Amino acid sequence: MEGKQEASAPEKPEEKKEDRKKLIIQVVVVLVCLGFILESFAFGSNGNSDNGTDTGDQTFTGVAEVNITIMDYRPYLYVDGMLNSSAKAEVMGIPGVDEVIDETARSVVSVSDSSRISEVYSKLKRKNITTYTLATLGMPAYFEMTLANGSKANVAGTRFDYMTEPVSKIGGKMLMRLVIVTQGEIPTGMSSITPLLSTQMIDYDAEISESTGKTFYYAIPWESRALDIDALKAEFGAGNVDFTRNDNVILAASLSPQEMISKKFDYVVTISERAIGAGQNFTDKDRVLLDFGQDSVFMNSSLVIHSETQPGINFTPEVRYIYTISVPEKIGEYNFYTDSAEIITSGEMNGTIPVAISASVLGETVMEITGAVERE
Repeated sequence: MEGKQEASAPEKPEEKKEDRKKLIIQVVVVLVCLGFILESFAFGSNGNSDNGTDTGDQTFTGVAEVNITIMDYRPYLYVDGMLNSSAKAEVMGIPGVDEVIDETARSVVSVSDSSRISEVYSKLKRKNITTYTLATLGMPAYFEMTLANGSKANVAGTRFDYMTEPVSKIGGKMLMRLVIVTQGEIPTGMSSITPLLSTQMIDYDAEISESTGKTFYYAIPWESRALDIDALKAEFGAGNVDFTRNDNVILAASLSPQEMISKKFDYVVTISERAIGAGQNFTDKDRVLLDFGQDSVFMNSSLVIHSETQPGINFTPEVRYIYTISVPEKIGEYNFYTDSAEIITSGEMNGTIPVAISASVLGETVMEITGAVERE
């Protein structure tokens, strides 16, 4: 965090605002011109690869996955675009926001203290406003990178500046894949910096906010698979009907090459040593049993219908219930920017239910909820 300097005379408000704008412009210029800044933790040691040879004067390029520590943030959040007047009013209502400054192609949110950057970022993200800031990131004191030939080389940790979404609080960690250039052990540049998502299961007790429908799963017998799917799609909507036809019959005894020729009856579309595929509209199960044996196994087709009410078809479905559940801003150490998720249950539910969320996580921020299930 940058320190404040005392002035001999009080600053005028317009001068203070102008200074902030100048600082923002300077930060952007630094980013564009330099990309990032490296400051080595250690300069005194000679580099060594894992074969023990002195490599202090050699240049290496390698890849490492490293747990990066958030050392500091600048007290500005750069919006991905311009905020309109109503959005600015909402942003100004977030605790920790000092002002919103408009640049040519984007808005910049000035935050009262860099320690509040991730908190303000999270609240903006929940309002579907994506922001970035300039962070100072720290590597471990020493770590290994993998060279192109598969060998390892030691790297002395560094600090560097990087424009990123502030997904962790200061002191938090974030996994990154780095492509590093070193002189011996000392980093001299990075050609690629990629934050890596991890998958986490997060448990909490979720409040059901609404029921959004049911899903009916049918196993359609082979002899009944000639359904009028177009009629079902007209009744329930094309996007709510999913039918997977299976015309196959598994044979109990293997067919010889000669039998595969002699048993290619007019209703047989495909034939192999242990299976046949019948024509789509052929449903004479007795004929197949007569031709290929009584132990033949007829494959079911799959029908899935999304509907509020049970379809009036002559098969018994397995029913799943779809609910929207509320997601709080924070669960344990993780921040969420979405306020809801969908869950499918085996029975009707109301009130609060135990849930396990599958989430893609970066630092302490859930970037995406990939699924939610009932917790046993």
